[in-house]
Amino acid sequence: MAEHFNISEVNVLDAFLKYIISIYSKYFSISKIYGIFKSAGYKISKNKLLEFLYDSEEVFFMFYLKIYSRSENKKLSYRKKIYVIDSGIINSLKNEMSIPRLMENIVFWT
Repeated sequence: MAEHFNISEVNVLDAFLKYIISIYSKYFSISKIYGIFKSAGYKISKNKLLEFLYDSEEVFFMFYLKIYSRSENKKLSYRKKIYVIDSGIINSLKNEMSIPRLMENIVFWT
């Protein structure tokens, strides 16, 4: 992915993807991820994290889902939920296993 999109911040991308895997089937916001990365000492902008998010969706690593609502304001203001496409990646990188979250992730893709 780093080579495909000419990403120079490979260490930040690696940490971002590992973080995405750790929060699969949960709600997320880029602002919260940015705060976590900033407090961990990574020098990265919110826009760059958004690029990582869009790029990882484009290479079919993960997908995020907006809340269902007829109101566009609610769709934009609510946090999104993230799903990792390959549950094998979750199994290989996660130490603990959450069966309900894993099942939700699997059911989302079937």
